[in-house]
Amino acid sequence: MRFSNTQLDQWQTNLLRLVFAFLSFVFINLLQQPIHGMTVAISGLAQDTATEDENDKDQTVQNDRPGYLVEVRLPIDSAVKSSVKKSLLQIAEKSPAGLPADQKPVVVLKFESSAERTGRGSEFEQCMALGRFLGAPEMQKIHTVGYIAAGVDATETTALNGHAVLVAIATNELAMEPGTSIGAAGIDEKQVESWMPEIYEGIASQRLTTVPAEVALAMLDQNKGLYKVKTNDLRVIFVGTKEKEKWENEGKSNGADEIASRGNLAVLTSDQMEEFGFIKLKPDSKTDLARKLNLKARSLEDAFGVRLDRNAIQINFPNYIDENSSQWLLRSLNEEINREKVNLVILNIDSNDGDLDACLRIAQQLAEYNPKNIRTVAFVREAAVGPVGLIALSCAEMIMAPNSRLGGKSEVGPDETADPGLSAEALATIKPLVKEIALKKQSDWSLMMSMIDPKTPIWRYSLKDKPDQIRILGEEEHASLADKENWVKLREIGGEAGIDAATAAAKSIAASTIADDMSQI
Repeated sequence: MRFSNTQLDQWQTNLLRLVFAFLSFVFINLLQQPIHGMTVAISGLAQDTATEDENDKDQTVQNDRPGYLVEVRLPIDSAVKSSVKKSLLQIAEKSPAGLPADQKPVVVLKFESSAERTGRGSEFEQCMALGRFLGAPEMQKIHTVGYIAAGVDATETTALNGHAVLVAIATNELAMEPGTSIGAAGIDEKQVESWMPEIYEGIASQRLTTVPAEVALAMLDQNKGLYKVKTNDLRVIFVGTKEKEKWENEGKSNGADEIASRGNLAVLTSDQMEEFGFIKLKPDSKTDLARKLNLKARSLEDAFGVRLDRNAIQINFPNYIDENSSQWLLRSLNEEINREKVNLVILNIDSNDGDLDACLRIAQQLAEYNPKNIRTVAFVREAAVGPVGLIALSCAEMIMAPNSRLGGKSEVGPDETADPGLSAEALATIKPLVKEIALKKQSDWSLMMSMIDPKTPIWRYSLKDKPDQIRILGEEEHASLADKENWVKLREIGGEAGIDAATAAAKSIAASTIADDMSQI
């Protein structure tokens, strides 16, 4: 076949187009490989950035769930009942309705039990009225927690007994510190009236979240007895002596453990309450309870409804706090407290410096004060650095001026030599004393220790399931935690630069109020 020149030109043109299309296809595919790789890299970068933001989200996330502390003084009488009821109503009235369970305001009813005040002598009628009120419709807007705190003496068990137990089991849930117990509700009754068990059973049944009715009845009546029975169908139930015998006679029991024998009132320790599944909250302190309830650390500092007439004094530190000035300050402070009934102490901190032993002695005294009786407040105007920072952290509360700083390296003048810091041996000697102060303050000790040794790194840690719960810990303190695997390390904080006022307020190191001067305090 012969082609004309026109046909040949057309054929060549089409061939060139085909070749060009093929080469373009190959070229584009070659280019797509690196482009695809770049896309993956960008996606990975975005993911890394998101992860970093997630890890550091504690900087901005704040848990706004309200928390309130209401003190239940013992023994419970008509005045105590009225006071607690009034506080509960005030909180409930300002709380929105229809909130999910995990967003309802939390009201912690702290039973002021001790070796001398156990609840014995509480009036049955008043406890019954308060217990029933906790189950009333208007209380559905709040979440109540009955809180039994351990006493100062760790060798003795702090017990909640008497009819005050009726109020405790009427709350939404119980929280018990280690070394506490609950029970012996009928300790004041020579003989339990026939209608009392019905009241206990009714209040225990209105919640189904604290103790079973049979447990409550065994706490009230010594003739009941209490046993944990394992049934043949693999259930665990709590019954009295008669019911236990019935299960055994009918061949339905697979064994029973005695908790309280007949003739004795049932008393359960916090360990038993946890083992039996009656409590989930077993905090070490009030601060730990706030953390476990997903509340801000300071939300349980002051009791709701308590109104005190403040009798205040201010303390201005000298430029340098030495042995003589610390002794004079503490002696004068204690004299003022005893003579003038002072219950609010405000310490003004500018840019003071001080001898470690002298500042440590002041910090130890401040940590000794019961904040319910004597409220101590550190007002940091400029910088609380070194051992003076330890004084500030030993107060019940710290308020900082906007441009102030906590901790970090002391500023050195042009003619001064930088402080080399303490030796490892000296730090090891001081650390137990700092831990003791932190224990009295119910706070972590790493931040306090960083005031003295700012070169030792500390980090913000967040709770794995509740990232807005933050603690400031060093590696040693983190390693000592029983639940250390639940705390995730975030970013380093403090160091030689210190902690500014905004960061301190955001992390609940200082109060959220940042004041410029004493008039705002």
